Amino acid sequence: MSRETHVRFCESARVRLPRATHLMHAANNWLTPRTAAKQGRKLKSASAVFAKAGRMLFAERLRLNTVRTPAILCPQRVIANTWWPAALRTGSNAEQEKALVLWQNSTLGILLLIGHRVETEGAWVKFKKPVLEGMPALDVGALSHPQLHQLGEAFDRLAKRELLPIRLAVSDSTRKEIDEAIARALKIPDVSSLTQLLVEEPMLSSEMIGGNDADDGKQDESFGL
Repeated sequence: MSRETHVRFCESARVRLPRATHLMHAANNWLTPRTAAKQGRKLKSASAVFAKAGRMLFAERLRLNTVRTPAILCPQRVIANTWWPAALRTGSNAEQEKALVLWQNSTLGILLLIGHRVETEGAWVKFKKPVLEGMPALDVGALSHPQLHQLGEAFDRLAKRELLPIRLAVSDSTRKEIDEAIARALKIPDVSSLTQLLVEEPMLSSEMIGGNDADDGKQDESFGL
């Protein structure tokens, strides 16, 4: 849990769950506002943090050579420790949220995200909130109802299917279906050649970075209600 959240909330006991591997995830933690300040700290309002909760979560930091999902959708509004909660400026719209999360897990969305990373150490990267807010993304508000319906159906069909690490995107049938759904809805050419270029990116190569899938469990992820 982040420092700012830690001074405002108490965490419930929980079973540690696997890292995000699907498009849809439920909360794995529950938070209760503190009624007394921690020793040496001032009691701060929890309402300001709760106000920033969202159903969409975008990665705040991740390891490029093991990450599977840079964005996920939750059934309820949550806050998180290694994710930026997000909401649409126009208000909650389930189909638009599904379309945006699906886009962010596509080859095109991932390429844009990697281009806006802040490097920390090796494959570990961060994404600053102001940078993400200015990053080009699919304008879900401009999509027609048939397009949104098409992308929403694709999300529902793929939401519970496990994704492979992005570096294995070429052999990932689920990632391929995400790309195909985006291409059909937007009427754009096949992006498989871009997927091949993506997996050849050195930052995604575990051999060059010296990482492996075992690193994927080093950082505990919490999606809190």
